[in-house]
Amino acid sequence: MQAYSVDDVLYGLPQYPTEVVFWTNTALTEQAGIDLEAIGTWEDFLASVQTLKDAGITPIIAGGQDKWPLHFYWSYLALREGGPDAVAKAMAGEDGGFENAAFIEAGKEFQRLTEMEPFQPGFMGTTYETASGMFADGEGAFHLMGDWDYLPMRERSTSGEGLPDEQLAIISFPAISDPVTPGGETATLGGINGWAVSNSAEPEAVEFLAFMLNAENQREGGRQELFIPIVKGAGDALENPFFAEVAEHIGNSSYHQIFLDQFLGASVGATVNDASADLAQGAITPEDAAAQIQEAWDFR
Repeated sequence: MQAYSVDDVLYGLPQYPTEVVFWTNTALTEQAGIDLEAIGTWEDFLASVQTLKDAGITPIIAGGQDKWPLHFYWSYLALREGGPDAVAKAMAGEDGGFENAAFIEAGKEFQRLTEMEPFQPGFMGTTYETASGMFADGEGAFHLMGDWDYLPMRERSTSGEGLPDEQLAIISFPAISDPVTPGGETATLGGINGWAVSNSAEPEAVEFLAFMLNAENQREGGRQELFIPIVKGAGDALENPFFAEVAEHIGNSSYHQIFLDQFLGASVGATVNDASADLAQGAITPEDAAAQIQEAWDFR
């Protein structure tokens, strides 16, 4: 509800959430001897990346050309390092804003990953759509992307069929063992799609949204795999195991953070994406990345 409110005034209603997860090719992780259930922390994930590299398997497929897929890493790490209130406090100018230690540590941890060269060759010249198809073609073990990619990745694969369900798994973004501020271990990152209503709308517009959001219709939307229901308890209609797992993640999360390149506005969001891409290429320090985002926020 907060996502559709400004100054405690409600301007719309959410319809469904999305979550960014690590899509996983289990055939490749099993080939490398990786136990997915044992990946609980960022250190565990980095170790699995090295294990995959040692096995001659590309650990991660990424669409760096579009930049926004890379901002998922920095954003998630910031949530894990700074807790669910990290972004809200930074926006309010508290504790150093976006130059708080949590955001700097997020950049450092992201570069710990990128210095391992985990992505496919030429990842900065690869679009999201191409990366999606490459993962579905079995060219890498992990793909950090939203739950919405379940069907599109198949359509973008060379065969048009992609990986079978029995060769797919999803895992949550790992926790940080020693975060700057505890509390962000279960925070989720994704979207909250819904409807905004103008002040000139007829009463029937609001009535329609209330109808769309009742438990019965939310369950039906989930049953038809149109979306992951946002109404509490309606997720029990989900038959797709991946969507059901996402619904469980979001239901158990301490906070659901909207993608930062959207949440912070177009200009600041573009800076977040640019900084994430620069971090991935080692073209910027974590401190400079945080400073650039803070400067963009100050002059938005």
